[in-house]
Formats: sequence, C-alpha cells, structure tokens
Amino acid sequence: MSSVTIAQISDTHMRYAPSDAADDFSPDATLRRTVDAVASYAPDLVLLTGDISDDGSLEGCERARDIIARLGVPILATPGNHDVAPIVAQVFGDATATTILGWHVVAIDTAVPAKEAGRLDVPSALAAIDALDGPTLVALHHPPISLSTHPWFQLDGGGALVSALAERPNVRAVVSGHLHQAFDVHLGHVSYIGCPSSWYGIAHHGSTWVEDRGGLVGAHVFHLAHNGTLTFTAVRRPN
Repeated sequence: MSSVTIAQISDTHMRYAPSDAADDFSPDATLRRTVDAVASYAPDLVLLTGDISDDGSLEGCERARDIIARLGVPILATPGNHDVAPIVAQVFGDATATTILGWHVVAIDTAVPAKEAGRLDVPSALAAIDALDGPTLVALHHPPISLSTHPWFQLDGGGALVSALAERPNVRAVVSGHLHQAFDVHLGHVSYIGCPSSWYGIAHHGSTWVEDRGGLVGAHVFHLAHNGTLTFTAVRRPN
C-alpha cells in the first residue's frame, strides 16, 4: 500500500427522531447521499469532525454511526458544540488518535458545553502531537483559522496553535468543520482545511452569514501518501 484514503464528514446535525423519509434535504437523507458519494473513493477510515447530532441526542449519533457504517471502515470521531462529548464517546468509542500507513491522525476536542465557540487546551494538544513521530494530521471541530469574525465561529487558543505548529514540521494538515463552508489555507508547511457540512452550506461575510444553497455540501477525501505528502478531493453531495 503506497497511500491511504481518509474521508472527512462533518456537521451532519442528526436529530433525536429521523426526519420524514420524503424530505430529501433532511439530515438523514443528506448524510446517506454523502456516504454514497464517498463510497466510490473506498476510504480506509472516516474522520467525523463534530456536530454529529443537532440536539446532543444519543439517537442522532447512533443513526449517524449506522449510516456511515455502510462504508465498512473504522470511524474516528470528535464532538462539536452541538454534541454531548460522553455520548459521542459512547457511540463511537473514546479513541482520540490512530496510526495508518505511518500517518498519525489526532482528534482534539474543542467543544465547550452550551457554547457555540470553541476552546483549545494548547499545552495538552501539543503534548499529544509531540508524542508522535511521523507525518501527522490534526482534526478539530472548530477551525483555528476562521473565515468568520463572528464570536460563534472562533476558537480560543487557535492562534497559539497555529504559531506552535509552524515549528512542528511533522504536522502536515489541520482539518476542521463548524463553518459549513469549505476552505484551504496554507501557512508554511501546514494546510488548514475546512470541511463542508453534509447537510447545508453557509457563506460567511465578516460577522454575518447566510445559508448558501449553491455552495459546496458533502465531504472531503484525503489521500495520504507513504512519503508524507497529502492531497484532498472535495466530494459534492448529490442533490
């Protein structure tokens, strides 16, 4: 094996009760179509980066797990601001890292109970990263670099993380969700990549945002090579 494929799915927003099956744009229906689109890439791992549930429910997380399980591969999940962290751990397991083809994938919890914005324990995050030797991908719910200036879409400690990672060449990418808008920013050797939501898109403009019906919805698929290089593909969810 010369490369490994990781599918990132984010902001599925599943609820306690499934939506009407006739609703093609419900969280359930859009996640099913996203998973179907990702399946053609034959991922080796699914990285689920928060807001798995919309209401913190066990049932929402379980349905997300069952839909994604169609891919037949392990799932590494981290909670978002809509989730309840112990429930996410109950449904998906409490693993926060995995190693595949020499790559380390580290998921770091940035959610704060009852808050939209995130918070990062930078020393703990760096300790987890520094314990690893080899190319590393870091996964968060809240992006350390945000397209928005609104307080809800910020990560306390994000700037400190960016500064610290500039001195850690083993970290090749930081992937995140929360914004419902895809982006790709390169700072030195680190790529900061935001994943779209599987449910609906948002367009951010300074401190304001609107639903973006024409924007990218779906997932990202990462291709991690044995030589430590990384590329990714945006996978648009069929309407």
